[in-house]
Amino acid sequence: MPDALPGRTETIELWPLSQGEIDSAADGFADAVFRLDGNVRTLPCPLTRRDYVARALRGGYPEAVRRDPGRRRARFFDSYVTDLVSRDVRQISHIEHPAEMRRLLSMVAARMGTLAVAQSMANDIALPRQTLSRYLDLLELIFVIKRIPAWSSDLTTRAISTSKLILTDSGLGGRLMVKAAETVRAADFRGLRHLANRLGGRFRAGIVLYAGEQQLSFGDGLTALPMAALWTLDR
Repeated sequence: MPDALPGRTETIELWPLSQGEIDSAADGFADAVFRLDGNVRTLPCPLTRRDYVARALRGGYPEAVRRDPGRRRARFFDSYVTDLVSRDVRQISHIEHPAEMRRLLSMVAARMGTLAVAQSMANDIALPRQTLSRYLDLLELIFVIKRIPAWSSDLTTRAISTSKLILTDSGLGGRLMVKAAETVRAADFRGLRHLANRLGGRFRAGIVLYAGEQQLSFGDGLTALPMAALWTLDR
């Protein structure tokens, strides 16, 4: 029987490769924004919406990155989902109907970034709420989805607020469902304006990333940047 090794192990959570890692360059976006106190400047970006979609659909799993786009990459993602449901999940818990887990993954992809209201999600795929919650816990346990907690400066409010759900890899999400916008509107900053009002002088900058080419100012420390700024801003 192997030793339990209490206190001698550490779990490191590895995310899919970032765009900077794929391009063999440092990702310094967040550090640069704080170092420049929000006063960021970017050059016009040559990437188009088509380029961004291609990067998103590629994702960050090394096996998917190495494969040519099209059928070979699609087969990888399809096989990956099959292995998740038939092997990985079943290693830690019995699930009665694997097809329900597949439908849940597709729904998370379609509703990525929206509030994860459990009862609404359960109704959409005809699952008991308790079963849906268990499935979500399993998917998070094997690092396929991630809960993004609601923001609040009050820890109690944050703990009881509704979180959002994302798939940890954009390529997997894209195989199930993906979208990107070439235009940015004032309404896209509504949440950031609310945050700025809540934080007052602690608010440093509000940035919306979009699939366009130019940096755009929306006043009051609010800026729209080409999505490529995530992996090119600090170069």
